Amino acid sequence: MPRVMVAKRVCASLLLIEVRGLNGQAIRIRCSIGSRMSAPSMVIAPPLSGATRPDPSCLNGDVGLSSDDREAYLHFHRERNARLAHLSGVEGVRTFPMPCSVVEERSGSSPSRVAMDTFVRWCGRGVLERVSKPQIRVLDLGCGSGYARHLLADAGLSGTYIGLDHAKHPRFASFDCAAFAPRLIVGDVHVLDPLDVGPVDLLISMTALEHFEDDARALERARRVLAPGAGELHIVPGEKGLDLWGPHGWRQYSPHCVRRLCPGADIYRIGGYFSALVHESMISHAPREACERRQRFPGAYRLMRTCSHHLDRWTGNRPASLYAAVVWPSGRRA
Repeated sequence: MPRVMVAKRVCASLLLIEVRGLNGQAIRIRCSIGSRMSAPSMVIAPPLSGATRPDPSCLNGDVGLSSDDREAYLHFHRERNARLAHLSGVEGVRTFPMPCSVVEERSGSSPSRVAMDTFVRWCGRGVLERVSKPQIRVLDLGCGSGYARHLLADAGLSGTYIGLDHAKHPRFASFDCAAFAPRLIVGDVHVLDPLDVGPVDLLISMTALEHFEDDARALERARRVLAPGAGELHIVPGEKGLDLWGPHGWRQYSPHCVRRLCPGADIYRIGGYFSALVHESMISHAPREACERRQRFPGAYRLMRTCSHHLDRWTGNRPASLYAAVVWPSGRRA
């Protein structure tokens, strides 16, 4: 009997099911979800033979992958990341280390999350120094829960926060952030109406661009709503991200890729060898015993995380787990 290998909800209106038979052939079923599933709403793809397997560059890590597709994704992107990292060096793309010490939290968050939060607060303070008005309008691509508004508020910013995502996150409305009036747009960035959004002073995305198949086109569309002299902040997974998060989105990024998307931006390195080591040993590839120890002894885990951040900064935040591209308001630099 065939069995279901993968059943994953891709978005609010799409479910992907993969069935593999005894002969090893896979059939993929894409189901549009409405009030109920019906036969006309299903599209069944033909079995994938070795000769007809999809191009690895077209695999999306957000969709449930078969074991063969997962290996193809990892192999392709390891080679791609190495090639583009070399190209970044040949081109002399300049990147900067983490500009501030990581502010530790009492949470059990990953080292990358804590470092990213610290960077967003630092960037928010830089934006605050450069804007000429007390209230700003922020557009967050792939906003999720809208958590970024709290980080910007911690930096002293306030105004209107507009989150854009393909579906409403259950916690979007529950976050209490007095500094920003929240608004959620559920839809596709490619059909974003500038008249509906209005002029925006700061465009941000936090590990969202890798989830767009055409990231350049998505950014091009989003930039249509920017006010003159607006700033931008985009954080994307670096080459090391493949080891930390595995198949995730359409791609990882090198400095060459970030420069292509944001030609006028300052590019910063977030993370490094030691925090990645903690992440891999305690989260990504941790055996069950390690996960249990992290939960039983949170203080010890936070101490390891803190030490890793100090060592990362001492060694120049290489290799970067994340890259941040910053365009300061009015085009000025820090």
